[in-house]
Amino acid sequence: MEELSGSAEHQYLLSSKDPAPPCSESIAAGRILVKWFLEMAMGLIFAAWVTFIFLFPAPLVTELYYEWRALTSDTIFGGNGSAFLIFSGPVLAITILAIARRIVMCSREEQFVLWKLKPAKYPRFRLSTFPVVADGPFGVVSAAELIGICLVVAYVVWAISAYTLEDLSEYSKSPLPPILKSATMLEFLASRIGIVGEFCLAFLFLPVARGSALLRLVDIPFDRAARYHVWLGHLTMLLFTLHGLLYVIAWAMQGTLLEEITSWQVSDTSNFAGVIGLSVGLLMWVTSLPPVRKMQFEVFFYTHQLYIVFVIFFAMHVGDYFFTFACGAIFLFLLDRFLRFCQSRRTVNVISATRLSCGIIKLVLSKPASLRYNALSSIFLQIRELSWLQWHPFSVASSPLDGKNHLSVLIKEEGIIIESAESSHVFPVSNGCGISVLAGTGNNIWLGLYVMSSIAGFIVLMTLLEIFNLLSYTETKSRYRGLLFVVCMLASVIIFGGPAVFLWSCWEKRTSAVEKSEHCEQNVQTAPLMPSNLPQRESISSRRVLYCSRPNFQEIFGSVSDQWGHVDIGVIVCGPATLETSVAGECRSRNLKRGSDSPIFHFHSHSFVL
Repeated sequence: MEELSGSAEHQYLLSSKDPAPPCSESIAAGRILVKWFLEMAMGLIFAAWVTFIFLFPAPLVTELYYEWRALTSDTIFGGNGSAFLIFSGPVLAITILAIARRIVMCSREEQFVLWKLKPAKYPRFRLSTFPVVADGPFGVVSAAELIGICLVVAYVVWAISAYTLEDLSEYSKSPLPPILKSATMLEFLASRIGIVGEFCLAFLFLPVARGSALLRLVDIPFDRAARYHVWLGHLTMLLFTLHGLLYVIAWAMQGTLLEEITSWQVSDTSNFAGVIGLSVGLLMWVTSLPPVRKMQFEVFFYTHQLYIVFVIFFAMHVGDYFFTFACGAIFLFLLDRFLRFCQSRRTVNVISATRLSCGIIKLVLSKPASLRYNALSSIFLQIRELSWLQWHPFSVASSPLDGKNHLSVLIKEEGIIIESAESSHVFPVSNGCGISVLAGTGNNIWLGLYVMSSIAGFIVLMTLLEIFNLLSYTETKSRYRGLLFVVCMLASVIIFGGPAVFLWSCWEKRTSAVEKSEHCEQNVQTAPLMPSNLPQRESISSRRVLYCSRPNFQEIFGSVSDQWGHVDIGVIVCGPATLETSVAGECRSRNLKRGSDSPIFHFHSHSFVL
């Protein structure tokens, strides 16, 4: 990444590179206009998508949707193509527009010029940095997160209530016997809860698509994205569990429990596939709970790889039509996983491994030339002497200005990594020891080509299935069409997106070779790292280190308020939950009681523990 400017006023946390050609103000103004247009388009698409999902349980909206689907069922895309366009198309469209926005806002120097052209902003509150709840079951919750939680809970309650009232009004006067009527009502309620769970599943895979343009668009750190994934996972599995439990009760009331559970219908849904998918989901859910995840991480990690089985049997259970409700997010996740798999095949050298006095191990690694990062960015390391499957996230502990050819990570003394490393004698390490690093180049043009070619390939494959009807019996066997949907997703990523990734890799190697030839005298990949090799930075005079006592946050915040006045002040916290709670509570208290000349504190947290 390029520097914002050559002055020394900019923070050392930013990545640096040779400055890009200057960007004129006329070009910058045009890019601001394009950026504004793209952001407006993405906002409108997202608002329309969320509004449609929220109102979908309403009878009027449902009726209009089915009328529109009937009108478009005779097209080359078929009825499933119409459903895909409505439920999953907006996610893919926003992804493409987000990549276009990143291409427009390409270099940091140009971003700095655009920033100078913007009108001055007065200090103001931001929903994403205002802590509303400082201590609760969800930890520190910002105003934006609280709004999101309330909207999701409101949608679930509204959708289930609307479906229940509709079914009650329709079947209350049914001539069926009371037991059969109750069983039928439970079946319809279970089906409705399953549909609500599918919409929650549509959001479940988005936070864990680490390199997705959507996460880069909203600029969510990985630890926060993992937190949202956990919340959505609990809600989704709760709904799916209720979905299955209500069906079991209804079938037991009818006396057909064993027959229904083991049935594999020719059409509609496959109950046995649903039983397998729900069982796998429950296993992943139980092993992801904090007692298991923190104490037995390997059990959690290897069990979570069963998501592949879950998705396959989920598609076979619901069929191709209902699978379109959530396939957009799953497709983006597949795009990210395939790209990470291809980009993580390289190895880097361990320059040094030092155990600090506090027990933390500091690893200094040779940095791939294509890797661009800022301080506190997350990278994923695979230590093959410990495991060929596990990838562990680490926050970069060094600044890009500390050196162009190396980076540092810190490993805590506790945990299975240190225990396994010591037992297998991985530390101390010698030069040349291989560690795979998950490194994304961040090249937006190649990323756009990869995403667009994969999406185009997916649409082409699904269209071919509709036109030629490759399997004559797929019209009646819905489970096979759901499985074909998954196969088309995988094939589009590998067959259509694979060549783009290959060309991207070739371009990357060529660029790295040019950089190595230009800076061969600065290559320190196998040279010992000495303290004298690192650039020396001036210490910050306001830095304070406290031992054996808790900091007085009221005094610290009070002195900063008196010194800076009416400005925006960012507060970043990294530490245990009690520290985050104390700082968030002080930020909230200061913001609520602030005067006209007082600063506005913006709370940010960074966690090394997922």
